[in-house]
Amino acid sequence: MIPISLVSLTVVVLLQSINVQALYDVPGTRVIISLMVNSCEDGKRSICSNCTTFSLCLGGKSIGEIPCGSATPHCVQGDVEATCSNHPASECDVVERPWSITCPSVGVLPDPVHCDHYHNCLERDSPSELFQCPPGYVFNTVTQTCRSRSVQKCAESPCRAANTVVPFGPSHMYYVLCVPRKESETVEQQLEPYIFRCPERAPFNETSQACEYRCVTQGNFADSLDLNSYFQCYRKDDGGFVALKKGCQKDGDGMVAKFNATVGECIP
Repeated sequence: MIPISLVSLTVVVLLQSINVQALYDVPGTRVIISLMVNSCEDGKRSICSNCTTFSLCLGGKSIGEIPCGSATPHCVQGDVEATCSNHPASECDVVERPWSITCPSVGVLPDPVHCDHYHNCLERDSPSELFQCPPGYVFNTVTQTCRSRSVQKCAESPCRAANTVVPFGPSHMYYVLCVPRKESETVEQQLEPYIFRCPERAPFNETSQACEYRCVTQGNFADSLDLNSYFQCYRKDDGGFVALKKGCQKDGDGMVAKFNATVGECIP
């Protein structure tokens, strides 16, 4: 007969092993997004190639893909032309299911509506790559990967009022702009959150409603979201620091210089 103490010890070890495994972060799987099948062969001048981009039609064929801008990020197909709109097409409604977003910056962003999805942005103002976490996992805003629901809560949309800016998730590196989706008396039920991220070392301040860079010493430091700008840190009389965001200047050819973190200055 196996001693009870040995059985109890085995159970404890197994539970500890499960808890440790649950803490491991895992990557998601990319989701290939497709809109309704649109064709240039039926006389259209332009078509929606997906929920956030459109293509021009020439000789019955589509040429290139043009992303909708951040002001009107959704592509809506018309009888003859595709247009960019404030509101998504019915099959692209983010309330119904997750879709690609127009990237506000480069980097990884959580989906503000579906906590088991996240976006990888390779270029600003371009469609994001959509990823889905494995079953039972949700996106972790701190590690920027997927973590088990047993140890990670689902981050829900914080939108409660129209035209407000509020933090998203516990990391303070993300925030959302809450925009009314359409005219309605129940505005709270019709808010669409637009996700943004702060630069590294610049957490979102709920009081000032802005990302504020935290200086640890004097000098010039890179803006992780903008290669053409940087943060200048200098010491105040009381010993604290002040951070100012600076932009790189244009050269003689009109090209904006890029900040070089190694030398701490803008280089053409």
